[in-house]
Amino acid sequence: MPSSVSRPSRPLVRLPARLLAGSGLLALAAGFPVTGWSAASDANPAPAAAADDLNEIIVTGTREAGKRVQDSLTSIEVLGGETLQATGQTNLLDALRGTLPSFTADQFGGDVGNLVRSARLRGLSPGQTLVLVNGKRRHNSANIYADGGPNGGSNPADLDFIPLDSIDHIEVLRDGAAAQYGSDAIAGVINIILKKSDSGTHVSTLGGITGRGDGATAQGSVFHGFDLGDGGFINVTADYRHHDFTNRTGDDPRAPSGTVVKGRIYGDPLSDVVNIGYNAEAPLTPSVTFYSFGTASHRSAESYENWRPGSRIPALWPNGFFPEETADEYDVGFTLGARGDNLAGWRWDLSSTYGHDWLAIGVINSGNPNLANAGSGFYNASYAKQTSFNAGKLVSTQQTTNLDLVREFDVGLFAKPVNVAWGLEHRHEVYEVDAGEYASYAAGGSASYAGFTPTDAHTADRNSAAGYIDLSTQLLRNWQFELAGRVEHYDDFGDSESGRVISRYDITPWLAVRGAVGNGFRAPTLAQQYFSALNVSPTSASLQLPVNSPGAKLLGVQALKPETSTEYSAGLVLEPVPGLHATLDFYQIEIQNRIINSGALSGSLAQAAILANGASLPAGISAGNTSVTFYLNGVDTRTQGADLNLDYTTDLASLGAIKWTLAGNYNVTSILKQQPAPKALAGVTILDATAITSLTSYDPRSKISLAANWTLGPWDVTLRETRWGHSYYVAHDYSSVGDYVARAVSPAFLTDLNIGYRVTQGFRVDLGAQNLFDRYPAKTNPATRWFGINVDTYPQNTPYGFNGGYYYVKLSADF
Repeated sequence: MPSSVSRPSRPLVRLPARLLAGSGLLALAAGFPVTGWSAASDANPAPAAAADDLNEIIVTGTREAGKRVQDSLTSIEVLGGETLQATGQTNLLDALRGTLPSFTADQFGGDVGNLVRSARLRGLSPGQTLVLVNGKRRHNSANIYADGGPNGGSNPADLDFIPLDSIDHIEVLRDGAAAQYGSDAIAGVINIILKKSDSGTHVSTLGGITGRGDGATAQGSVFHGFDLGDGGFINVTADYRHHDFTNRTGDDPRAPSGTVVKGRIYGDPLSDVVNIGYNAEAPLTPSVTFYSFGTASHRSAESYENWRPGSRIPALWPNGFFPEETADEYDVGFTLGARGDNLAGWRWDLSSTYGHDWLAIGVINSGNPNLANAGSGFYNASYAKQTSFNAGKLVSTQQTTNLDLVREFDVGLFAKPVNVAWGLEHRHEVYEVDAGEYASYAAGGSASYAGFTPTDAHTADRNSAAGYIDLSTQLLRNWQFELAGRVEHYDDFGDSESGRVISRYDITPWLAVRGAVGNGFRAPTLAQQYFSALNVSPTSASLQLPVNSPGAKLLGVQALKPETSTEYSAGLVLEPVPGLHATLDFYQIEIQNRIINSGALSGSLAQAAILANGASLPAGISAGNTSVTFYLNGVDTRTQGADLNLDYTTDLASLGAIKWTLAGNYNVTSILKQQPAPKALAGVTILDATAITSLTSYDPRSKISLAANWTLGPWDVTLRETRWGHSYYVAHDYSSVGDYVARAVSPAFLTDLNIGYRVTQGFRVDLGAQNLFDRYPAKTNPATRWFGINVDTYPQNTPYGFNGGYYYVKLSADF
């Protein structure tokens, strides 16, 4: 549920005097933090020039007004927009990966997962982190990650569609908060707070390339604020990003003798992204404020698949071909709302948020082998020369309406009044799978990606309603206490209840202890329940079986239940000497009924399930060559770890100042229990070695980052050293060595550098590098690579990627 009704009652941040007559004063009056940005100054200042993050007023994880991050009852980190900009990244996902140790993201994904990326907090599934914008729930992506690995079965909010220049700061709550915000907040909450500037123009452009000369990147961004009068404003951000292919694939050994064919699949896709965002507020009366914010985005992307030799479709591609999967995606999300200070004594906030994601999947430079080859038995002259295909569409829509009220009551028993917050939420969701054109799925479908069939096509919707209450106070002068509870009802699986108790005790002015205990839940998404993909060739058939389908009922597959969690955390907050701030938090998250994809069920039961779903199979496909997989509540897991944050500023007098930041995360996940499969599926292996390691060892157990930001006059330099810990996963071994092979990634140190120079008051130049020394992981054993095709040159789970160094220049100007 949103927390934007919690507004500071007095300014607690140290502000330059020039802000008191501009956007800073308006931002304070509206109740959001100010980090020192103004039209008269550099809109992208050095990190050290921003207000102290610890004095930021937070709105995440609390519904009290004026709560500072250093007074938080739980683990929360504030990342200023200038800190994200100093990474040199052009998208929010990679900027967070570079600055937040508990945040990990894959550089490479399978199929459409390489076109639409997702990320993880504390090593848990992407769908177990809730994303908010200005305190309001962000809608999910339409794309479900249908391949294996830790992202399997997830379709979280897409961070790629939030323009970086629109962000004032981000609040990351690293603690379970389902009792406060509802489904998905098991691992934590990422709350993106937008800028509230009412004037000024900021323009920037960036160009970069990898050390191997590929992956060329170009970005242009414009931000402008408008003063609407009477304290109202609207600001608009527009950005365009282009990123070219990278390629780290080996030579394909299937190439004809005397020729060399270098693979193309293992690398970044080609992508173009356009984002337009806005944030607006306007007073309706002296006590009521209207607000609205939103984004509209478009992404087009292409990703190479494995090379097909000339024998595959000789009439079309006698020398072989590289099919490509494509994405054409439109995404919109906007919020309309009003808030006021006095509704019978209550501060109130009423809002409605709409989100819609439309993803068309295509295949180009390909063909349908069985329709194109005259001897296949499926030859069709009408489709024999077709080389591009519409493989179908995925559509996700979400409408969330919230009412939140907050009021303080002085009961006379405690050191401070009791802050009472309560609210209601209604959410309507729709998920749609649309079939592709006939040639994309018929007789095995287009090479590299078969389209969705008419039997895959489906539209599902559901409603949920929730109510919550949150009580917080200061029991004694040094003892803070908070109690939260939430009930929620879903059309498709019923009721869920969650609660949370949080407390903090300040032992001395420089030492405090804090802790929390609670339970949470994550509702299965409509995509997990209704996504279907049938692949048929002349000799085999496989189906991702929706759990609510007739075929699933035939097999005795149960409808998905919510994932439930039990969470504990305890931590220390220390300020032992002036200017030194440190937090150390330990956590444990146990998740019951975690949703995973099953192993494959083959045989007559699988064949019967496909037929029961309404699909028809070509004659000649044996039961032994027919299989189905399905999502299920398969395992219980336990995640344990610790988060460390420390910062200190060294004053060097005439030589400037250095702000030091040390951040680290240690995280271990283990499997507590494997849930039994339905009796009819007793022979199905729910968890093989690959699935186990994807859940437990895919992400590094530790990640530590030490950053120094030095400022002197017009210069600022940010140097960051990150140690990525050991990680590994188990892949199928396609040599004669055995059934599986471990793909280990040894610990590595990577260096990032950004050098900024303010040429004039309004013009700035940045030069930088990510992975300055061009570090690569160790290559995999060629004998065990995928089917001997020499594809997976590097381990897929490389946490820092396999593109090597990336070098860029950025120019920015303010008017």
